[in-house]
Amino acid sequence: MIKVIYEAKQPIEELIINFLKDKEIKSDDDVHKFAEDNKLDPHDVEFQIYKMAQTFWRGGKSFDNKTTEDNKKIEPKELTKGESVEFEHTNKKSSYAPYISRKIRLDHISEALELKNPFYYDFLDNMEKWMKQGVTTDQINKLLKENK
Repeated sequence: MIKVIYEAKQPIEELIINFLKDKEIKSDDDVHKFAEDNKLDPHDVEFQIYKMAQTFWRGGKSFDNKTTEDNKKIEPKELTKGESVEFEHTNKKSSYAPYISRKIRLDHISEALELKNPFYYDFLDNMEKWMKQGVTTDQINKLLKENK
């Protein structure tokens, strides 16, 4: 529970997200200064940051389905193929980028496995090719209806 001394002009989550996006944190002192500047308890702010990290790592299809890279249903080439694709969601210079990319890949592949298709990134490649060729959603929907 956050000890709010802060007059809520925006939700605490939004305030912290904006801080994390706008400021390169070089030490714990940066987080404490942010908390003090906003009249928040520094330990509560740290706890909120931990909760945010857990929301990512303890969520998604791979967490729900307990999907790991060792899952025999996962096509190894799919994990490799998706690596560069999912780096777009990270700061590539961060030492955490490969872990975040892998988590996102496992989430997508886990969802595809639920649909009985282990080839998520093959489908993504085709979709991107169609988009570049100007194929519309209406055209794809029409093809799907015709091939039921």
